[in-house]
Amino acid sequence: MTLIDFIDFAINGICVILWLNWRAVGVAQPVVGSGISLLATLKRAETRRVNRWISLVTLGSLLLLRAAFYWLIGFEFAWTLPIDLGPIAIPFRADFFGRVALYSLLSFGLLLGVFYSSLLLLSILNRRTGENDYLCRLMRLHLGRIDHLPAFIKLSLPVVGSMFLWVTCAPLLRMWGMVPPWLNFSHLCQQSVVFGAMSILTWLYILTAILALYLLQSYVYLGNHYAWSFLNLTAKNLLRPLEKYPIQIGKFDLRPVVAIGVILGFWACVHWGAAEVYQRLPF
Repeated sequence: MTLIDFIDFAINGICVILWLNWRAVGVAQPVVGSGISLLATLKRAETRRVNRWISLVTLGSLLLLRAAFYWLIGFEFAWTLPIDLGPIAIPFRADFFGRVALYSLLSFGLLLGVFYSSLLLLSILNRRTGENDYLCRLMRLHLGRIDHLPAFIKLSLPVVGSMFLWVTCAPLLRMWGMVPPWLNFSHLCQQSVVFGAMSILTWLYILTAILALYLLQSYVYLGNHYAWSFLNLTAKNLLRPLEKYPIQIGKFDLRPVVAIGVILGFWACVHWGAAEVYQRLPF
């Protein structure tokens, strides 16, 4: 990871936190106790609205300032800012403000999409968990009505969203000469299907992290924080298909190791296959 990659990831992470704060303040219900005057209630609600929009304005300002900074130094250094989509990497020239502004917005949007895609996956894995788990309640709070959708619709949302994003953004990228031209609309749609399939690979990170931490926590005491309870619950739900297979060496449970190997193998196959299919388009 280069310095620019680290700065980008840090800024995008801060922007995601600002977005979540904006969402949380918007959906949180104020607690009104007895004996509280109407004036005090109105003041508290007004404060919540102001704080909510401060987060959103700060987020937009941070993205704009990053684009302006990259644009200013782009005149001194002939460099590009790539966004790696798997089959292709889209280069954004830093000496064009419009392009670097789009890069700033898209790089944040991709990380936000990965976050919500991970929330959808966790929602499916923990769909039978009650309201007693704090992190499950927080997850459902951010998903809102989407959390009540059937599992197969939740699984399809990242795919459909990636397809829609490519179809809408690709014409602008083509006009700027940043992506190879397509032959017709059918070719463009086939490309969007490939990128839609690639979107499920973002689950690799969250699944691998959960299984690795579960394996570590099984043999090393890391405290009794509610995050560990949520992690154990999610990992057990994820490993449920392997329950009937006693994969272990002595007292060492190998199921998380096997699951991680399967996930990494699946990721490698899909990543390689998507690149091959993309190069052969259109069919």
